[in-house]
Amino acid sequence: MDNPHHRFDAIYRASVPAKEFEFYFHDVTKFVHVPGKLDYILHFASPASPIDYLKIPIQTLKVGSLGTHNLLGLAKEKKKARFLIASTSEIYGDPSVHPQNEEYWGNVNPIGPRGVYDEAKRFWSTSNGVSTYHGLETRIVRIFNTYGRA
Repeated sequence: MDNPHHRFDAIYRASVPAKEFEFYFHDVTKFVHVPGKLDYILHFASPASPIDYLKIPIQTLKVGSLGTHNLLGLAKEKKKARFLIASTSEIYGDPSVHPQNEEYWGNVNPIGPRGVYDEAKRFWSTSNGVSTYHGLETRIVRIFNTYGRA
């Protein structure tokens, strides 16, 4: 599932065999329903590039908050669906610790130009922790210094 602001669906479809993967083009900031059984929910819907998220700050906040809420709701509905969400080092803001580890809380300016992404990711990180209350199996992958074609 992808957010309409990305348009990566053709890349996903070309890179994963159809029998092993089903792609949904849907705005995750709206209610999400997927019929049938789900094994995994991969939430990669947020723009990660400062160039991109500064062009669409409200949508970035919505994907990180409403999108995460909706997809966690879907995971709860599906009972056994594992939930994986992608993040980047931006969650740490302008870090004072190098390299960053999961114990580091970051150095974020919530009203700075990059705050929309940082705070959206912080929201879902908190949601990820709260999801244990509902017995959801969730994971975070932090993607740093990734190179190559998008």
